[in-house]
Amino acid sequence: MRAEVLKYIELHKLIEPGQRLLVAFSGGPDSVALLHLLCTVREEWKLEIAAVHLNHMIRKNDSISDEEFCRRLCDRMQVEFISKTVDVPSLARDWKVSVEQAARKCRYQLFSELAREFKYDRVALGHHADDQAETVLFRLIRGSGRTGLVGMLPKRDIYVRPMLCVNKSEIQEYLEAHDLEYCVDESNRDIRYRRNFIRQKLIPLIEENLNPSVRDLLVETADTLSAEEAYLSSRAMIAVKNTVKLRPSGKFELDLIKLYKMDLWLRRRVVRHCLTQLLGGELFPDKQTVERLVNLDLENRTQFSLPGNIQAFHADNKLYLASSKKVAFNISLKVSGRTEVPELGLAITCKMRPCEYGQLVRQRNSRSILMDRLKIESPLFVRSIKSGDSFVPLGMSGSKKIGDYLIDRKVPRILRDEIAVVCDRQGIVWLVGFVIAERVKIDENTKEALSIEYSKKRQYPARSV
Repeated sequence: MRAEVLKYIELHKLIEPGQRLLVAFSGGPDSVALLHLLCTVREEWKLEIAAVHLNHMIRKNDSISDEEFCRRLCDRMQVEFISKTVDVPSLARDWKVSVEQAARKCRYQLFSELAREFKYDRVALGHHADDQAETVLFRLIRGSGRTGLVGMLPKRDIYVRPMLCVNKSEIQEYLEAHDLEYCVDESNRDIRYRRNFIRQKLIPLIEENLNPSVRDLLVETADTLSAEEAYLSSRAMIAVKNTVKLRPSGKFELDLIKLYKMDLWLRRRVVRHCLTQLLGGELFPDKQTVERLVNLDLENRTQFSLPGNIQAFHADNKLYLASSKKVAFNISLKVSGRTEVPELGLAITCKMRPCEYGQLVRQRNSRSILMDRLKIESPLFVRSIKSGDSFVPLGMSGSKKIGDYLIDRKVPRILRDEIAVVCDRQGIVWLVGFVIAERVKIDENTKEALSIEYSKKRQYPARSV
């Protein structure tokens, strides 16, 4: 097995000499074999290896025992051990997803954070050929298109899967040959989990009654589709760049006029690309969700929820796709200088200037406004809109809720968390990009003005995962 895995690593350029490598380490047979195998070439390849373990608290005390086992084994192998405890069952309830989905999301969030913070070049995962077969079958049953049927790739961004070329029995033989202990996760036997049902019930049933080589067939199908998929994906990414903009808040904005001029297969791929990015790049939307958006009735509902906590909204020939998590921020403003608002890709610049009443600039729908400095109660700060926010807009005598103000101006609801407000101690003084508050306007008595201007990064074409 060792020779086969090392050859696979070289063929697909999964790991290069001198790299810093993070190994996903559950303590199960697959991750133990992977960590041990990589340690055998650590010195030769000059690798820096660390193991990362997520204690998911699914099995309570057993999860604690697994973490301790992983720690001891890493000590014996002289591998740095990193662990994190997360209450996955609670998160699954909060996110309204399955425990499987919540665990996967938590794992990849942890891997990504560690790789970014400590500059690991690769994250090695212990998936093998049997996992690949199960993945392809699972996605086929679920209704995935050919993109999903490619299965798991040997390399995607920083993630590598060196053991996709070997099956479970070969891994077991490797463990026995090297007298390696491992944890047995009893939850892997629970057929209430869909993956376990496919592994323990469905595939054996197919092997016994239909095709004894179904695992090999599914893996071969994934390999065959992979080359074709690479070509089609390159075509799709050109369409994505021409049709989709990635907003600073992380939302995707699709031009529906351009989208509906495309062939159906290409339209599906553009939509699937956006959904996959929002799902984290390692999960795939089901076919029903993709078709719901591809065949969108523009005369029907304007806003609806999709699986994976994704919100969809269409208005003015645009389709917006976003995570249900709202953008939120609260940042102190420099009264003289530039303040960055990274959540919105904004920069706000303030400066003092003398003012005469005749020097007014536009105070509505402008990037630059003037306010009477003496009417402002410091400190100033910029924040996201809150539910119930209200103010008295310029030229009005009564208070108006910001939500109602934005409805009047036909701002789509899904974009309202991308709008900022500048506030002083009393409340809102500027709905950024729209209008200042009546109480801070310049009048004939104004001697000193505060100039506030915002600049915004342009929206970029959505990039490939």
